[in-house]
Amino acid sequence: LGLIAAPIPLLSPSQGISGFANGATVTVLAMFILSEGVQRTGVVQILGRKISAFTGDDETRQLGATIGVVAPISGFINNTAAVAILLPMVSDLAERGGTSPSKLLLPLSYASMFGGMLTVIGTSTNILASELSAQLLGHPFGMFEFTALGAVVAVFGTAYLMTVGRWLVPARIKPRRD
Repeated sequence: LGLIAAPIPLLSPSQGISGFANGATVTVLAMFILSEGVQRTGVVQILGRKISAFTGDDETRQLGATIGVVAPISGFINNTAAVAILLPMVSDLAERGGTSPSKLLLPLSYASMFGGMLTVIGTSTNILASELSAQLLGHPFGMFEFTALGAVVAVFGTAYLMTVGRWLVPARIKPRRD
């Protein structure tokens, strides 16, 4: 009962914005800025056209191309940003190939998580864990310190998504042309 009635301490303005000075926060912000820059260059649209020409209406090729593109990219830009950048491209790929978008969008999300495990900047969690390691142990994680484990997860995750996973992902939305 004492916990409920305890007053909530107010933060000073400097305490309230202190989190924005955190290196992890700045790194994630930089990844989103980089992602927006990549989006504005038009590279994603060009990549989408080339992938669409390669995959056609073959769902297996579409799935393989989606996973094969997002996983490596997620290792070098934040995986959330990678999904945000590639989401329109994958939706267009599904539309052009007559595939239900859910058959590609869910694997897009999972593959970005696999790829995010490749480097310390791949996910916000990795960045925070590295900073915590630096504070507690005096040693931050190196850029490629857990790449070997990330590669194993990515290989097995990709194999799963291309085999068992593709049959478990529902076709929630019918393919259509916008």
